[in-house]
Amino acid sequence: MLQKIRDKSAGVVVKVLFLFLVLSFAVWGIGDYKFLQRAEAPAISIGGDPVPADQVRLEFQRDLDRLRRSLGEIDRDVLRQFGVAGQSVERVANQRTLDRAAERMSLVVSDAVVRQRIQEDPNFRGAAGFDANAFRRLLQENGFTEQRYVDLLRGDAARSALVEAVSASLPAPAAMVEALYRHREEKRRGETIFVPVDSMPDPGTPSDADLQAAYEANAERFTDPEFRSGIVVRIGLEEIRASIPVDEQQLRAEFDARRREFSTPERRVVEIVRFDDEASAAAARREIEGGADFIDVAAKAGQTPEQVRAFGKVSASSLPAELSRPVFALAANEVSAPIPTPLGVFLGRATAIEPGVDPSFEDLRGALADEIVRRAAAEVAYRIATKVEEGVNEGKPLQDAAAAAGVPVVPVEAADPMGRDRRGLPIPAFAAAPEALRAFGEAIIGRDSQLVETRSGAFFFVRVDALTPSERRPLASVRDDVAAIWTAGRRDQAARARAEQLAAEIRGGKGIGAVAASVEGQPAQTPAMHRDGRVEGAQQRQPSALAARLFQLRPGEVGTAATGEGYFVVRLEEVIAADPAQAQPQLQRLSDGLSQAIAAELGQQYLKALRERLKVVVDPAAVEKLYQN
Repeated sequence: MLQKIRDKSAGVVVKVLFLFLVLSFAVWGIGDYKFLQRAEAPAISIGGDPVPADQVRLEFQRDLDRLRRSLGEIDRDVLRQFGVAGQSVERVANQRTLDRAAERMSLVVSDAVVRQRIQEDPNFRGAAGFDANAFRRLLQENGFTEQRYVDLLRGDAARSALVEAVSASLPAPAAMVEALYRHREEKRRGETIFVPVDSMPDPGTPSDADLQAAYEANAERFTDPEFRSGIVVRIGLEEIRASIPVDEQQLRAEFDARRREFSTPERRVVEIVRFDDEASAAAARREIEGGADFIDVAAKAGQTPEQVRAFGKVSASSLPAELSRPVFALAANEVSAPIPTPLGVFLGRATAIEPGVDPSFEDLRGALADEIVRRAAAEVAYRIATKVEEGVNEGKPLQDAAAAAGVPVVPVEAADPMGRDRRGLPIPAFAAAPEALRAFGEAIIGRDSQLVETRSGAFFFVRVDALTPSERRPLASVRDDVAAIWTAGRRDQAARARAEQLAAEIRGGKGIGAVAASVEGQPAQTPAMHRDGRVEGAQQRQPSALAARLFQLRPGEVGTAATGEGYFVVRLEEVIAADPAQAQPQLQRLSDGLSQAIAAELGQQYLKALRERLKVVVDPAAVEKLYQN
C-alpha cells in the first residue's frame, strides 16, 4: 500500500497539486485555513461579540480549585448537579456586561483608589498593618500575577461604582417596615399538657422480624467507616519556630525598609459643593457662616446630599491636589474658602477626621519578630521537606528518609475519612491539615506519597499500609442497640397517639384541666413567645416546634407539637400584637436592612436590564461542555 502511494505521488498531476498548496500557504498564510478547524462555540456573547473561551474556562477552573481546596476531589456529576459551571459563566457574563457599560460611560478608576483598596483589604493585613508578603503569597495561591490582580481589582472597582450609582440606598417604605415588624414581633401565649415519651409503658420484647426491620431501617448507624493505617511525616512551622533566633539588627532593618507600609495616612470624611464661579462660592460660604446648613446651601446650588458626600472617607492622595491641600488643612466641620480648580470652584469641609498612624519600632517589634521567625521557619521547613523528598526519590523507605532528615515518623493505627480514630477522637497528626488528610485518604496502599504542602505552611509525607473497608456490623453484635431503638420507636408512637387523643378530647369540649388530670398532670401556662420561641428576658428559648404550632393556631384552637422528649398538647389563648410606635430603634434597624435589600434588588434589576440592552447570550451547550474538558 505504501509503495502504491509513493508511485501515485510521483505523478505530474500530484506534484502540481502540491506546488499549488505550497504557493497558497505562502500567499495567504496558514491563518486563513482556520476554517478547517472546528471553532469552539462561545459560552457567552455580548452584542454578537464572543467572550474569549479562555476567560470562561479560567473562571470555572478557579471555582473548581477553590472547591477542591476545601472539599477535596469532587465528581463531575456532583458539580453538574450543583450548577457550578453555570454559576461561573453567569459571573463572567455579569462582569463583562458591566465592563462594557463602564467603557461606554468612560468610567476610569485611578491608581490611588486601587492602591488604597489593596492596603485596606483585611486579607493582606498582618499585626503591623499591610503585609506585602501575605499579599504576594495569597496571589500566588490563587494563581494571580500582581498586574493581573490589579487589573481585576480596577475592573471590580469600576463595576461596583456603576452598580452603586444605580442602587444607592433608598429608604424602605414605612408601611412595609411596620408590617414586617408586626409580623416578626407578634407574641403568643397558650396552655399546654406534656406527654413524655419515657412515661409510656414498656412495649415488651421485639420479635426477630421486628429487630431485623429496625436493623435495616437504621443501617447507617451500624456501619463502620473505612479505616486506614500507616505513617505520617509532619514538618510543621510550630515545631521549628522555637529554634529560630531573633536578630535585633534584622528587625530594625526590616522596620526601616517597610516603615511606609506600616504607616496609615490621615483620612477625612469630606463633603464638597461645586459652583460655577468664585463669587457664587463666596456668597454661599457667607450664608453658611451666617447659620445656613451646608447641605441646604448645596441644594440651592442644585446638588443632592449624595453628590455632596460622594467622596466619603478619603486620604489626601485620593483627592486632586487643588482640593486636598485646602481641605486637609481645615479643622473638623470648618468650611473652606472658595477653591478654584479647572473643574469649577468648590467649598469643602471635613465632618470627621481620622488621624494618621505612624507606629514606632517598639510598637511593631513583636509583630515583626513573629513575621521574620515565621518566614525563617518556613524556609527551614522547606529545606527539611526537600531533604526527605530527595531521600524518597532515591528509593529510600519513608521512615529512613525522615530519619536522615531528623524528622520523627508518626504512626497512625486507624484513621477514618474525617481524620478520627476508632474512638471517634481527632488524630493530632492531621490537625489543621486537610490537605494531608486528603492525601492519606487517596494514597495507594504501600506507596510513599509525594510531598504535600498545606496552606498553613506545614509539609507532609504519608504512607498507607493497610485498609479496613467500610462494613456494617452484623445484627448479632448490635442486637441490644437495635432492641433499644425499636423500644424507643414504639414508645414514641404511643406518646404521639396519646397526645392526639388528649387534643381530640379538648376539642370535644372537655376542660384542659380535666384532660391533664387523666394523665396525672397539670396544664402549664406558656410565657409569651415569638415565632422562634424567643421569650423576652429569658436566656433559653421555648421549643421551636411548640412556638411554630402556636403560630399556626387561631385563638381557642388545639393542636400537638413534637419534641425530642415527647409531645405537647397546646391550646392558643392569646395573641399579643406588636406596636411599631413603641420600638423606633428596632424599626430603624429593620428599615436599614430592608433598604440594603432593596438596593441589592435594584442592582440586580439594573444588571438584568443591561444584559437585555447589550444582548448578552449564554449558550447552555457550551456551559455543559465545561464539565467535559
